[in-house]
Amino acid sequence: MGVNNTTRTVACPECGWPQQLRRTPGDRWILLEFEPLPSAEVPQGQRWLVTPGGWASTGPEGEPLPGGYCYIAHHHVCSRRTYTNDMPDIYAVTWSRNRARDGLPIEGIASEP
Repeated sequence: MGVNNTTRTVACPECGWPQQLRRTPGDRWILLEFEPLPSAEVPQGQRWLVTPGGWASTGPEGEPLPGGYCYIAHHHVCSRRTYTNDMPDIYAVTWSRNRARDGLPIEGIASEP
């Protein structure tokens, strides 16, 4: 009876790196990065928390998530994704780290003078 919502680790079909596969209340599945990020730096509506039952859920709009941290969807920061100027800073940092991990060039990010 019921669904086992414990963490499953699966490889991203694009980059091949392991991610958390979590079920959402909408009966969909989402790949989440393993490393939590400060929720204040992640745009509202893109902050994911894992419930005690193992579900991935976006937090209430405008309210901090427990512990001040949240998870993000992997597709925002996959190393095979193209950098865009509208990426939040925390996504650009995570994307750059993922690109470096994979030995890929980090182009497109303006460097400080």
